[in-house]
Amino acid sequence: MPAVSDEPFSLVIFGASGDLTRRKLVPALWSLYAGRTLPEPFAIIGSARSEVSDDEFRRRMREAVREFARVKPPSANVWDRFASSLSYVNGNPADPALYGSLERALRDIEKARPGAANRLFYLATPPSLYDTIVENLGA
Repeated sequence: MPAVSDEPFSLVIFGASGDLTRRKLVPALWSLYAGRTLPEPFAIIGSARSEVSDDEFRRRMREAVREFARVKPPSANVWDRFASSLSYVNGNPADPALYGSLERALRDIEKARPGAANRLFYLATPPSLYDTIVENLGA
């Protein structure tokens, strides 16, 4: 049986400032990474209306991992490698301008690494925003 190779991917989380991202998504992604089962290279882009920097987003996600993950960061070095793949793009999901910003961020990430541009989108938002987000992604 041939070895399975990692495929690069980018995950965009809409609603990244919310409770679902804090309590479930990022702690689960961290646990996969810590268990060496998250394919690499990867990028996780959080997006929400809140205006925060990449560093602030990383700090908040580290707090979330400390509080909610089953697997605690074993060392600053391991956390720093995971956190280097986290970034943040703020914007209103109903504003088409957000999607241009996300596209630029994704292209910059994908240009810097080999492999296909595998993109995943997670809607950690109220269901009332689903249609708007999907329509804007499609456009």
